Amino acid sequence: MIEDLINLADELDKLGLAEASDDIDQIIKEAAKKKSKSKKRTPTNKALWSRALAEAKKKFKVFPSAYSSGFAVQWYKKHGGGWRGPKPMK
Repeated sequence: MIEDLINLADELDKLGLAEASDDIDQIIKEAAKKKSKSKKRTPTNKALWSRALAEAKKKFKVFPSAYSSGFAVQWYKKHGGGWRGPKPMK
């Protein structure tokens, strides 16, 4: 779909309709911004999250696993870590 918009903008440029082409370029840029945003929750304190993962790796033989990941999340929250991004739906 974006490729079609790029082709349309090129055709409009060839016809001398630069203003319309610029509008389409703006739409493409906005779509790219929205598409590039991650929908995952990310830790706010990267260093603390790294420590939490290290603690989980020490405690469990198998990493990653559901148990070790859950442990890392709980350890991270307990030590003051937070998350940024959209909240998970229940």
